[in-house]
Amino acid sequence: MKVFRKYGIIALMIIISGFSVFLPLYIWPKEVFNEFDAMMISEETSYSEMVTVKIDGHMNRKLFGGTRFTGKIKLEDSDLSEDYQSQNIQLNFGSDGIGILKYLDESGEKLRLVEKGYVSMPMNASYIVVLLIDGEDVEQADITDGIFIAGPSSQREQILALVNEKFNKILDEPLK
Repeated sequence: MKVFRKYGIIALMIIISGFSVFLPLYIWPKEVFNEFDAMMISEETSYSEMVTVKIDGHMNRKLFGGTRFTGKIKLEDSDLSEDYQSQNIQLNFGSDGIGILKYLDESGEKLRLVEKGYVSMPMNASYIVVLLIDGEDVEQADITDGIFIAGPSSQREQILALVNEKFNKILDEPLK
C-alpha cells in the first residue's frame, strides 16, 4: 500500500508539472499582424468598394474554449467613420469562430461599448470576415442590411462564398 501511495504522489506531481509547463504555452498571447486588400459589399444595394485591412494585435486562447483578440483592425481607404481606424478593440470568439465587434462610444458623458457587428478571423489572421450593422444591438438588427467586409480577395463571388461559409450560423439564408 505504501508503494501505491508513493507512485500515486509521483504521478500526480508529474501531471501538475506538465500542466504548469504546457498551460501557459497554450494560453500565452500570440502577436498577429497582417495587411491585405479586402472588398466591402452590401447585398441590398450591390455596393462594392476595395479597402485595405490592417490587423495588429494579440490572439490568445481562453482556458475553457474560444479565443480572444485584443488590438486594432483598421479599415483604411473607405467611407467608414474614424472609429474604424483608431480604436483598440477586444473580440471574444466563441467555439463557432464568430465574435461580436464592440467599439468604445465617446460621444456622451459616459464611455460605453457599442456593438457594431460580427467578426470571424483565425488565430493567424490570414483572413477576416466582418459584418457591420447600424444600431447598437447586433442581435436585434437585420443582418442583410449590413455591410460585409471580407478578404483577402478582390472578387465579389469569392467574398460571398467566404461570408456564407463563415457566417452560416447567423445568416437566415445564404447571400447572393
